[in-house]
Amino acid sequence: MRWRDPSQESPRRTGAPPCSDVENVGRCTTAMPPKQPPSAAKSKRRIAGMRRFQQFFALRCKFKPELGEYTYMHHDPQNAPDGTAPFSACIHRGALQIGGTCIELACGDARLLLDLGLPLDADDTAPETLLPAVRGFRDGGPLPLALVLTHGHRDHWGLAPVAPPGLPVVAGAATVRIMQAAAAFVPGAGAWQPAAFTGGHLTDRQPLHIGPFTITPYLVDHSAYDSYALLIEAAGRGLFYTGDLRAHGRKGALFEALLAHPGTDRAHR
Repeated sequence: MRWRDPSQESPRRTGAPPCSDVENVGRCTTAMPPKQPPSAAKSKRRIAGMRRFQQFFALRCKFKPELGEYTYMHHDPQNAPDGTAPFSACIHRGALQIGGTCIELACGDARLLLDLGLPLDADDTAPETLLPAVRGFRDGGPLPLALVLTHGHRDHWGLAPVAPPGLPVVAGAATVRIMQAAAAFVPGAGAWQPAAFTGGHLTDRQPLHIGPFTITPYLVDHSAYDSYALLIEAAGRGLFYTGDLRAHGRKGALFEALLAHPGTDRAHR
């Protein structure tokens, strides 16, 4: 990777403060400063942190769902703690490929979708034929309580416009504004968006309650602005869904903050 020499940057970029105001994304005209390479010590810390992050889940995460099947978060789905309904999950797509992510969570009769992405290898396939086998999508039954989008890349939301109408969508406030601003350039997105974003907004580490689910978003470093990892809790258990994240971008400090306070102790109690 080649780093730019700050001395070669234009005056417009050099020394300009970053625009970090989430509420004014799209309206900020302040130029970004040139990106500086991280120190060797910081790079080593991030690499070590990623390894700890992976080891944590490899050692402590007992939840290992099978693709296309509902896997219960409790060892005995008939005897969930405190007599509550069992918490289960189904990975419809995204475990065996990059993009096209869709995970369905269930607690009793209540269901929640995490992302509904367009597969990267979809080519010219009609998007309606790519919808995953989510209950209510093709059988006319009840829809999930909401669709929660981790960020604004199409491989995480691209099939939402062809989902049955009436499915509330939850996303970060800045993500919603960016998607609405770009709708004119995305086929099929314009007519869908205004009516869809009715489920509320994600805010960093602020819990959001949808039915029996408590969703705590964690702002993460990713190439898409306003990206989140999600901690979803129900029936006394939790699932931590990282979405897309990285540690080497402009907001790499968010990754280090996630390592320091990941919320995973709550997710794996």
